[in-house]
Amino acid sequence: MARDDTRGQSEILGSLLMVAIVVVLGVVLTVAAFAFLEGGEAADPVSLTTGVDAENVTVGHQAGRTIDVTQTTVILRQGSTERRIPLTDFQRVSGSADGTMVAGDVLKSGHGLDSGSVDVLVVDENHNQVLSEETLTIPAPGIDVLQFDEATIESFESSQDEDGTYTVLDGGDTLKLTNNTWKRIDYDYEINDSTVLTFEFKSTSEGEIHGIGLENDNGQTSDRIFHVFGTQNWGERDFDTYQLGDGWVRYEIPVGDYYTGSATYLVFVNDDDSDASGNSYFRNVRVSEEET
Repeated sequence: MARDDTRGQSEILGSLLMVAIVVVLGVVLTVAAFAFLEGGEAADPVSLTTGVDAENVTVGHQAGRTIDVTQTTVILRQGSTERRIPLTDFQRVSGSADGTMVAGDVLKSGHGLDSGSVDVLVVDENHNQVLSEETLTIPAPGIDVLQFDEATIESFESSQDEDGTYTVLDGGDTLKLTNNTWKRIDYDYEINDSTVLTFEFKSTSEGEIHGIGLENDNGQTSDRIFHVFGTQNWGERDFDTYQLGDGWVRYEIPVGDYYTGSATYLVFVNDDDSDASGNSYFRNVRVSEEET
């Protein structure tokens, strides 16, 4: 006669299941306790932007909770060098000097670093929380980076610039285009074989054409606009490599390999005729001659 082991097997399985639950619960509680000890309670979200030029690092507040500058530090890491600059040491570019940062406020400080890549972190010391982390590029001294707050931004080809929505951010370092927008800035430049267009680009919503280029009149020319993102097959697309979620990406475009001669305007494109939901951010824009 075969023996019925079902009951014994059920008791063994039940015991194993209880042990597994206890182990998992213990791990969860341990991790939660560790996280609490390390970081304290999670703070409300905040959206910050950071930027660098040859001399300064900039922090801008876009949205979210109020920042206590006395409890916030900017950390700069370049190779083996690390610099920690309290926000209290920053100069206020915009906003009221009341010891806080709210949406629209911009602060700036000298960084004292060499040209090249740098990691920029903004840390809430009170909550032990990284509020922002980006890898940026400090340009070489003597190369002018476009300051959008000092430029006259106008419509480029009015039939394309339907919404015309733009915002200058980060104390003039960043240009944001939204909806269906084509903009130009006066920029007289003689393009040679060695001319290079350098900039950083970001988008959080894909449109049809996200691009930049040097034009010699107020009419669009597809082979003069470098298309870096978007669904439409238009423009010079050798640099159409951006993917949604990439964050800031740096581009170095050898313009002189594509066209030469006189330029009158620097053009920024955020084309989105379909539903006007796309956006483009440009910063650290400069035109220079490649060293040979």
